[in-house]
Amino acid sequence: MTVKELRAILDDMPEEAMILQRGYETGCDIVRQAELKVVYKASHPQSWNGEYETESWWATGEIDGVEAVVLGEA
Repeated sequence: MTVKELRAILDDMPEEAMILQRGYETGCDIVRQAELKVVYKASHPQSWNGEYETESWWATGEIDGVEAVVLGEA
């Protein structure tokens, strides 16, 4: 994805949404998608997992998630 393509996608997203990236260990990958998702603060975040989860059962117990634009490779 190019900067131009990402800007066009982000123009349609809520301005207050966080930007998150999926990642695992080391290296870099090309961003192929950007999706608006509801995410939840992880109860026990690890450096290899991330601070937020897309599934509520991993959450800290907070019922409400927050909107975030999740960048990914899929």
